[in-house]
Amino acid sequence: MADAVTLLISLTLILLGGIIAIGISKKTKLPLALTLFAVGAIFANIIYYGRPVISFPGFMLAAFSIIAVIIAIFDSTSKIRFSNFDKTSKDVFSFFFLNLLLNVFLITYLTMLLFKLQWFIALFFSLMVSCVEYYTIFPKHHVPKNKILQFLKEESDISCAFVLIIPFLIITFMQTVAPYGTAARTIISFSVNVFGGIGIGVIVSIILFKLLSYRRFEWMSPLVSAAAILVAYLAALKIDGNGLVAVAVMGFIFANVFIKNRQVLRSKLFKIDSIVEILLLLVIGSVIQIPFTWEFLRLSVGLFLFYLLLRLISASLALWHYSSAERVEIALFVPKGFATVAIAFALLNFSFVGMLELIQLLMAFFVYSLIFDYVLDRMNFYKSR
Repeated sequence: MADAVTLLISLTLILLGGIIAIGISKKTKLPLALTLFAVGAIFANIIYYGRPVISFPGFMLAAFSIIAVIIAIFDSTSKIRFSNFDKTSKDVFSFFFLNLLLNVFLITYLTMLLFKLQWFIALFFSLMVSCVEYYTIFPKHHVPKNKILQFLKEESDISCAFVLIIPFLIITFMQTVAPYGTAARTIISFSVNVFGGIGIGVIVSIILFKLLSYRRFEWMSPLVSAAAILVAYLAALKIDGNGLVAVAVMGFIFANVFIKNRQVLRSKLFKIDSIVEILLLLVIGSVIQIPFTWEFLRLSVGLFLFYLLLRLISASLALWHYSSAERVEIALFVPKGFATVAIAFALLNFSFVGMLELIQLLMAFFVYSLIFDYVLDRMNFYKSR
């Protein structure tokens, strides 16, 4: 009974914290993601009878992290509509992949050098910081009003869709190496895992779209869709496939196949996303503590500035036909948000050496990026907004 009451108190405080954070965000114009994380961090440092006022059992955090990363991956991939690609999309791809390439080589190397992390942990970090999130700054219903905002939105969609799942594919590949040993058997095992996820994603998508075509399911389409996404994830795991690949495939299909009342369904799913996003940011703020030591701050801020420099170089090379002001505005738009936090939270489920340091560094970049963008916005740097 005592454990149940403790859990209920934690949930109540999380909900109250969400209300407080939303109020602070509206009053100060600070990004909501930042205020949610800050309120969670404050709760983590409030001790009552020798323990934090907010505490959740490990299995609950693990389950919630899986749900959060499933939502993040589906939300990201479901924004990629191939019919919407145009000349701007070509520029976005050029800029994104050049910046990703520079990050993978230079940010990975510098992270290994400064923080003494293993190469694949540093690689995870360089991949994750390549993702920018448009809707961390703008409301989810925001429609871009000019070329630069459209570019930034497309970069956000493309970067998150392509980057978020890669760390988990790398982990899956590494886990298949040990049991099988030989390269051929490892590749076969990994391929079976990925294609199993793809197959399940396609099959569940077909069943879902068939159900949504019936009028009797229209009123509960968000519930049916959410259930189908979870079923795809669990079914893929059951056949030794990749559950996150199955979810990603469902997202791509959802975006590119005709679905009756797609926009209405998406708006309802956004509400579910928003609730999970608020809870996640509060919870991870209470779980992950950024080390505010001079050494960590010095190295992490230096790495963040180098990251900005690489974006400026990428913009100068890939977007040479844009004006200087446009290239700078694109390069300095670097907000991290729900997707980055969800992946960081999910990585807590893995016990690789250096994983905690990786997550702390990711959360530091999350905070730096939002403060940086907020300061530029207050200085009227983003004229096009």
